[in-house]
Amino acid sequence: MEHGLKYLSTVRSVALIPAMVDLEEIAPSMSYLPGKALQTEILAWIGNNIDSINAQLTTCLQACHDCFYPHQRPQVEIWATPIASRFAIDALCNVEAKPRVILMDVGRIAPSDWLRIVAHEYAHAQLGYPGHGDAFLAVLEHLCLGLGIEPPGCHPEMSAPEKEARLQKWPPCDFVTHPIEFWRGVKL
Repeated sequence: MEHGLKYLSTVRSVALIPAMVDLEEIAPSMSYLPGKALQTEILAWIGNNIDSINAQLTTCLQACHDCFYPHQRPQVEIWATPIASRFAIDALCNVEAKPRVILMDVGRIAPSDWLRIVAHEYAHAQLGYPGHGDAFLAVLEHLCLGLGIEPPGCHPEMSAPEKEARLQKWPPCDFVTHPIEFWRGVKL
């Protein structure tokens, strides 16, 4: 449990807003276990499993790095973490952190799609800003081609809002219905 607690404390320190990593908000969503018991269960699971989860994410990150020459690769770290649902995101790239940090709620995304989410956030890390404009499109298309993922298919006649809406959710992924179950170690 101590390792899990230290880990989440470290993740909070690199999140855009520390409250994004909030077990108080995450744990009470399960009414069949008291909040503190569930938090203890999650912290213990994280402490025992986070290194192997992060190793899988690092493999995804390396696949993205491999799409670029060494001098073009940004310094990026990637960490799995539960993200409070009130923020309505599955992952983020803190481009202000040095090195840049990708945080991903792996409990929300099917493991077969982790690379897709990492590619999206890596495009932000590559550019150093959070927008979804033409530069983001170019980097994301490059990553998609290099990783064997279907490119977003944005056409010149698309309006800026249409392009933005498509790019915010590209590449498409399968999402998990009960993300907290992952963090409890429950196999779904």
